[in-house]
Amino acid sequence: MSSRLGLYIHSRKHIFAISFSRLSDALGGGAVYFALPLFIAGINPTSIPNAFLSGVIIAVWGIVATIVQPVIGLAIDRTGRAKLLLFLGLLATSMVLYTYTRVEDLLALLSVRVALGFTEAVVMVSSIVILASVSERRKRGENFGIFYTVTDIGFALSPVLAGILLEYYGFSEVFIAGAALTLMSAALVLRLVPEVEISSLNDGKREKPSREILMISTTLFFTICALSAYVPLEESFLSYMSLTPLTFGITYSAYIITRTFFNAPAGRLSDRMGRKRIFVAGTVVLGISTIAVPLCQNFLQFLILRVFQGVVVAFIYSPATALVADKSEHNLGLGMSVTNSALTLGLALGPIFAGFLGGYIGFFAPFYFFGLSIVLSGFLSAIKVSEEFKFEIE
Repeated sequence: MSSRLGLYIHSRKHIFAISFSRLSDALGGGAVYFALPLFIAGINPTSIPNAFLSGVIIAVWGIVATIVQPVIGLAIDRTGRAKLLLFLGLLATSMVLYTYTRVEDLLALLSVRVALGFTEAVVMVSSIVILASVSERRKRGENFGIFYTVTDIGFALSPVLAGILLEYYGFSEVFIAGAALTLMSAALVLRLVPEVEISSLNDGKREKPSREILMISTTLFFTICALSAYVPLEESFLSYMSLTPLTFGITYSAYIITRTFFNAPAGRLSDRMGRKRIFVAGTVVLGISTIAVPLCQNFLQFLILRVFQGVVVAFIYSPATALVADKSEHNLGLGMSVTNSALTLGLALGPIFAGFLGGYIGFFAPFYFFGLSIVLSGFLSAIKVSEEFKFEIE
């Protein structure tokens, strides 16, 4: 058993090197993210509700990252220096996280969030481009699953780290820990991650994102919008389903943990059965389960649904990103950055849409809207996206 595991890890040593290089910054950056609403509450001198203000400030990061990522993708395609950009992005992110310790007002905080959107855009695009580059096409689904599993572990543990540091120390220690862990990631990238020549795949031609990539990205956008709607509506969940902050937190953790366990198996299955087939099926099922959220009436029903969604989402992420990598082989930077931009835009706009629909129409509205949008985009993906590897060159 141990020898088989050793062979498995050795055969994917570059994948594990990239994944574990990003583990520590997922842990540190996640801790800062979870501490941010409490930090904003302490420096908010206005009458604007803290929940709304937190959503806006977090959204600024997503909007900046969404705009910057395609530019970074093109830069990677032209220079081929993905590892260097990943190292510099992590180094800059570490410095920006440390500047949180100097923030004393909302304007300074907004400036830090803008800078972080830029530096983390560099990190996100360069890491997935390297991952796609070192992955054999027939194993890409599983390799992306491994990457998401490792980074999910870091993100899942980050609230615990934030809670311990806030309980016994303070906000400065959370920010310093985040900066130190991200700096550790930069060092690990320099030591472990292989050099990849992205430009050798380009052949001097210029590629634009195909309609298939845009369709997959649109589906992922609605998926992320739905998944980012839960935390902003926490208060509504507490009253609608008679939950407590603890039981709501348990349902969120259950979703993350379940997704973590199923990332790699889902990717492996997509390698064998076809990425499009698994991605479309997962999308439609997630959409239906999202519509079912308001039908839950108590903690147990909601917990079961969230565990189920954790499984289903694993069957979306890994196959989708592997499928996009297959369809943008000549310009991995541009193709992967467009898809990642859809994810960050969903993270930015999802909470705002959810708050608006939930506040002005009703608790059920965001889940019906996002659920139907996911189902529709899933069916359109089934029609518009092919399983074959196609490239659109101009």
